[in-house]
Amino acid sequence: MDGPSLELKHRLEELGLVTSRDWQRARVSVQRFSRDLPVFDSMWIDALLTQGTLTSYQAELVASGKCEQLRLGEWIVMEPLAKRESPKTFLVRSLDNKRAVAKRFSASTQSFEELQDKIRHLRIARDRSTGSEQYWVGPDDVVSGENEFTLISEFVDGPSCAELLTRHGRVPAYVLTAIARQLFCAIRQINELGLHHAQIHLDNLRLNTNGQLRLVDTSVEEIVQQRLHEHRLALKDCEGLAPERIGSHAPVTESSQLYAAGMTLWHLAAGRPPFPHGDPVELLAVQSRQAVPQLSDYVSELPENLSTLIQSCVALEPINRPASIEDATAVIGHPNRKDERVLKQFLNQTTAPTIFAAPPRETSGKNRQRLINASVACTTILFLVGTLYLLADRGPGAEPLLNVPSSPLAVAPEVKTVEAILSNTSSPTNSREPRPLPAPDEKGVILLETEGPYQAATIDTAGELTVRGTDGISPVIALTKASLRLRAPAVRLENVTIRTTGQTTLSTLLLVECQQLTVDRCHFDGNISRRQNAIAWKKLNPLDRSGGRLEISRSFWNHCRAALSLSDAPRSIVWSQSLIRSGDAAMVFHSSASATPIQIGFQQVACRDLSRVLDIVGRKTSIPNIQCSADRSVFAMRSPSSLVGFYNATNSPIETASCLFTGKQALLSVGTRELMGLKNLSDGSTQAVPLQTSVRGFSIGEIEFAGEVEGSLADSQLTRFHGPHRGELRAGVPELLLREADGK
Repeated sequence: MDGPSLELKHRLEELGLVTSRDWQRARVSVQRFSRDLPVFDSMWIDALLTQGTLTSYQAELVASGKCEQLRLGEWIVMEPLAKRESPKTFLVRSLDNKRAVAKRFSASTQSFEELQDKIRHLRIARDRSTGSEQYWVGPDDVVSGENEFTLISEFVDGPSCAELLTRHGRVPAYVLTAIARQLFCAIRQINELGLHHAQIHLDNLRLNTNGQLRLVDTSVEEIVQQRLHEHRLALKDCEGLAPERIGSHAPVTESSQLYAAGMTLWHLAAGRPPFPHGDPVELLAVQSRQAVPQLSDYVSELPENLSTLIQSCVALEPINRPASIEDATAVIGHPNRKDERVLKQFLNQTTAPTIFAAPPRETSGKNRQRLINASVACTTILFLVGTLYLLADRGPGAEPLLNVPSSPLAVAPEVKTVEAILSNTSSPTNSREPRPLPAPDEKGVILLETEGPYQAATIDTAGELTVRGTDGISPVIALTKASLRLRAPAVRLENVTIRTTGQTTLSTLLLVECQQLTVDRCHFDGNISRRQNAIAWKKLNPLDRSGGRLEISRSFWNHCRAALSLSDAPRSIVWSQSLIRSGDAAMVFHSSASATPIQIGFQQVACRDLSRVLDIVGRKTSIPNIQCSADRSVFAMRSPSSLVGFYNATNSPIETASCLFTGKQALLSVGTRELMGLKNLSDGSTQAVPLQTSVRGFSIGEIEFAGEVEGSLADSQLTRFHGPHRGELRAGVPELLLREADGK
């Protein structure tokens, strides 16, 4: 068999990527797959990749003939760590297998000797620093290249706070206190050396496996001396930029570092940034002129001293922030060993894998052979034991496997109705303590593999987020003291039941901030004595006019004040094959007028025992125009009722808006009005209605269902309509879907 080409072998061995032993191990794989076919270098590269000698990034460069890009001085590039174009960040290792992080910058106006002097002075200052623990990491080396240079820093083997937030949601108060102490200590240590940190944000806060925080990229901006270009900044760089530095190129100060630290801690505490994500320039414009919201409005369980400190650090004016880092430290104290134990335990509880995991290498030949021998021995023993068990002479009646019923129908399978699962007394899930929600996987999917119940959590992800129940069961998320909070660009909820406990005082079951929301095969069950809003939705980025699409299908609501409450104006809402029963309204709008009318579509939807279909709350001088279409849908309202209810939450007149309802084989219960009278929520007075309503294409009459409204879901199947209509009655949720939902 042909070996690798001399050029490939020479390049990889010269780089220190492959040893003679690696070639021998790869030869086994190549022989297995090549058989009598010619062997090419690509087969050797694939074999080295499979056995873990090369990473996928290294294999790609080697295959394309760009091996020279894998060498940075005495360092070997392993794989990229960030997707940003500038600076490019890589995981590298030395010839003695010491790992580090490399950041590659474009050419600087400084000479390479000047950069080396700065790195040398930084190392000297670090070595002279006192203290039992150093909480910051700065560059250790610089490597020159063609029209570029690369800074080499210590590798921190552990997750960033951004990753912790993505996987775990907002951190508990005791964990936040430990992080805050170490963060303020890191800033104090840096400032005592005459240095500053210009990019304090979640990605630059890393926790090692010992529970110690490391503030990475210290003094990088001072070394590089690249001017701040706000239109090129990433969102994470903008969030900690102090207002006095925006648009002025002002230098980093102790006060601006306090602001960045406060914004970072605010984000960790609330599980979301203080200001909504959007275009970096737009975010900076808002950040430069608006005060940061009160943290206590989002988190109530924080210690008062910590909450007050964070809020003072993010003050708009520097004069209102703590006078120094020492003053901030005096409020919460210095870091201690207990903090490290707290963070270490928290990391062990978090199921998120470390994103900097090194590529696994194959076990040695001896160890591998031992594993094979052990596996063969265990398999043989299990086979012999199983054989003896089956051949034992116990008689046919003694063997449980032989007790087969005479007919497959002799034992009826247990069928759990959704009411049994949702019931506070009969559900088997109530006898077990709620378990934490699993962390999202690398694709942003939270898979619920048991019925639960699961605890509510706050989950904030940068990418798409999906909460999905395994097919065949209906996992329950039980709400007691907190609502389920989801924040992501796109949120998808599939096959999940969200219910409240008997003692909860929550006003909302699910709080969602996203641009696109999809709900499929879900159940929402509120408290019969204290009805909650099922879903409260707002845009993740109000400045993005293209966002705001909501799709809801094959889902069911029971005892909810409103199935959907909207703080912002969506572009469209599509309901299909869903049932809403025993509530006040299907939807509540709290938004002002939008550029285009809000499009709402009902397809095979049943609203039963509601007071209104839409509620519009006027909180500003304008309200949205709405165009609603209903196809094969049923609106069986309680008395008195109306299609639209309007409430004025201000003391000011509101501009007139329009609300158009069009129906196609849509049924409406007799006595339902178009519009319910206006009431001012401030003083209870009555004003003129600023709404022009129009209803077309609905058939009005008496509506009958298969059973009572509080019965099973199948009892809400339409059975008869006493009134004028055309063709066969096919309105409402399909019977098959209702019966399937009952059987879950």
